[in-house]
Amino acid sequence: MDNTNPVADCVEFWNLRALSPRTRSSRIPLLLLPYPEVEAWHAYGQHVQGLLARPGDRNIDVVLRSTSVSAPEVRRIASSWGLEELAGKTISFGFPGPWASSTTRSAPFTYRVGTDPSSWLAAQRQWGRQQDMDVHVFLDRPTGIRFRSPVTLEQPAQVLIRLAGEALDGLPRHSQTAVSIHPQARWHGTELQIGVVTGNDIVLELNISSLEDATAHLLDNLTDKWELSDKGRLGAAMYSEKALRALLEPGLYDVVMQLFTPRSKELTRELRRAVASGSDDAALLELAQSWGGRTRRRYRKAADINLPSIPVAKLAEMLCALDWAERGLETVCARCGDKSFVPMPSSTPDAVCPGCSTPARYTADKNGPITHYRLDTFVDQAADQGVLPHLMAIGTLQRSQPRSHFLPGANLQVSGHPQREVDIIGTFNGRLLAGEVKTSPADFTQEQIAHDISTSASIGADVHLMAAIHPISAASRELAEAQCNGHNMELLVLDNLRVPTS
Repeated sequence: MDNTNPVADCVEFWNLRALSPRTRSSRIPLLLLPYPEVEAWHAYGQHVQGLLARPGDRNIDVVLRSTSVSAPEVRRIASSWGLEELAGKTISFGFPGPWASSTTRSAPFTYRVGTDPSSWLAAQRQWGRQQDMDVHVFLDRPTGIRFRSPVTLEQPAQVLIRLAGEALDGLPRHSQTAVSIHPQARWHGTELQIGVVTGNDIVLELNISSLEDATAHLLDNLTDKWELSDKGRLGAAMYSEKALRALLEPGLYDVVMQLFTPRSKELTRELRRAVASGSDDAALLELAQSWGGRTRRRYRKAADINLPSIPVAKLAEMLCALDWAERGLETVCARCGDKSFVPMPSSTPDAVCPGCSTPARYTADKNGPITHYRLDTFVDQAADQGVLPHLMAIGTLQRSQPRSHFLPGANLQVSGHPQREVDIIGTFNGRLLAGEVKTSPADFTQEQIAHDISTSASIGADVHLMAAIHPISAASRELAEAQCNGHNMELLVLDNLRVPTS
């Protein structure tokens, strides 16, 4: 600073000094030097050189600033101290500190004139003191926490406490969740902060819930009413970590889709074709009765499932291990010509037709009777209703963020909006996620995308999900991205779910 006009430089120095880290390991030296007196200080250049020989992962050693001394004059003084100007290079400062384990800097030391160092100083600022403790957390009743204040208090004072730990990880970072834990609580990033008036012994009572209960509580607060949808109930019944891992096994989804019994979508197509062709009511009734009578589930042998490069038999056995499918034999009746599936436990040495009870034969090859596979009734219905992609998307989400919880389909009633259905909704590592899952990406039309995003926005979702079994086009992604930006939501795209990444 120039002693003839020092006020501006002094104000800036003390403002920067207030930002400077207080911990010794990450402290950044700040000096206020008088001009021109500093040039008369004995051996000051040697003192500067000694001061700069300290650990640090950086390419800059000194930043010189002055509002009262010209830049050329500042450069002349720096040169007299043996410093070299760092010109035309991006500054590397090696954050975060501390730097004690870094290599010690050596001459020649570098400087830059005019650069604002406030962002470096503020980046290292921490308030308060940290204290670790073990807490036994209860999910079914309040959890009591008692500890000694790390800062000695002479009398009761207003204190801000921030809590972090595994018990809080993944809980929704929404005000409703914070207040349910403690009436005075608020979220500060990933930490729960609570303002209390206390002495040296701090006592807190927290109501910490599971991720599942916290998600349900948040939905209770964000909607007038919510419930699992038809698909959601099917998905919830199949929901387990084991099931989610299995569905991400490459090829398993394809095997299920070869085994399931097509009903709803195929019937819809048949009815549409009949209506388009001008069929009368009698013909439509006959068609509906015909499909209504198709109660038999599809069964197939592994050799008939044509999926190149996929170990069909191994995956079919995996389905049996999950109790999603069963093994059986096929009987062929010579009398009525009917073919039937007989579960292995119900098979007998002599085949009998389940329909007419006459002797039949088992389908066999040179090695003996051939094993066939049939989906469980419940899984067969879930596959027909398109529920499996919901679970595959949930499995992918939880693989990336384990501290998450999702519902595989829900009906939402929000004030000012008609009832909406979402395919997935839940807590994604502390953020509320909602969205749609499609088997075919072509179903993501402009109207569908707008509808889905407005549904997510109506409940204040932080993340909107767009997922599909097959790849989603760039055009659909761009359209969804633009609309999510308009609602201040993040867009998360999960596509090609049938080919999961490792």
